[in-house]
Amino acid sequence: MLDQMSKGDKAASAGAVALLISLFLPWFGINTGSAVVDNMLEAYGALSWNAFKAFDIANIILVLIAVAVVGVLVLIAMGKLDDSLRQPLESVGGVATVIVAWNLFDAGKLDAVGIKYGGYLAFLGALAISVGGFLNRKDGVV
Repeated sequence: MLDQMSKGDKAASAGAVALLISLFLPWFGINTGSAVVDNMLEAYGALSWNAFKAFDIANIILVLIAVAVVGVLVLIAMGKLDDSLRQPLESVGGVATVIVAWNLFDAGKLDAVGIKYGGYLAFLGALAISVGGFLNRKDGVV
């Protein structure tokens, strides 16, 4: 099945999987100013929030985008769906990128709240969905 996917499809699928995984990883955490205290509290998970704890609607939208992108691309590769369903890939990735960037920027304005690796992975995953759509368009797949 992977050999039937274009370069853009593979990039978008990998981005969607990374986006989905990132929702379970820490996005935000409290910075106390002391590395010792931060490390101790982080070890107990006391000061970090994943997307499901931090957001009400954004996490649901991001889950739907990630699952839809992977599902549609897999079904296209299997020949079950029309190739024209690749067209909105770039736009959907753009929407996900804006949602992630907005939420990271909004929470990042607080002095004591730091952005954790899950937020960065989500941003890269959402961006990869858009890049996959761009590669498909550039290569004439869409």
